[in-house]
Amino acid sequence: MLITNLHVQNMKASDMWDLERIGIADEVQTFSKAVEDQLVQEQFLKGLSRYEDGRYCVSLPWVLKFPPNIASNRHIAEKKAICHYTEIKEIGLL
Repeated sequence: MLITNLHVQNMKASDMWDLERIGIADEVQTFSKAVEDQLVQEQFLKGLSRYEDGRYCVSLPWVLKFPPNIASNRHIAEKKAICHYTEIKEIGLL
């Protein structure tokens, strides 16, 4: 059995939840602001295009460290639309 004690005398209670203070460091490398700005600008230029009619199309700007993971909510929206349609029809507004 492994028992670990954390002896704290001069520490605020809120500091005990700060991972860096208790020795747990994030292994993910952090970019400097200049490097991150350069990467964001490159991502913007890659996602920039222009239609034949002169309008611009720009992709959504995602944070580079966390790729988008957006779930579809189409089925939920369809169920709500059907429910609202039924309610409106029942009260005679349709």
